Amino acid sequence: MSKDDVMALLADAGALVTNSHIVYTSGRHGSAYINKDALYVHTEATSKVCEMMARSYDADAASAWICLHK
Repeated sequence: MSKDDVMALLADAGALVTNSHIVYTSGRHGSAYINKDALYVHTEATSKVCEMMARSYDADAASAWICLHK
């Protein structure tokens, strides 16, 4: 999946906000934002985006800890 494919997927899901004035939580300003809440309801699109992000990591070097609290 290319960068353009991901951008189209985000736009189709209504999760891509562009050409706007955005104030990020860091206080910095920008013109684009990905609304993750708008993406999450589209589970197939979310899965594709997560898969693309995961591909950039070396599976042999990655580790994860899962902590379950009761």
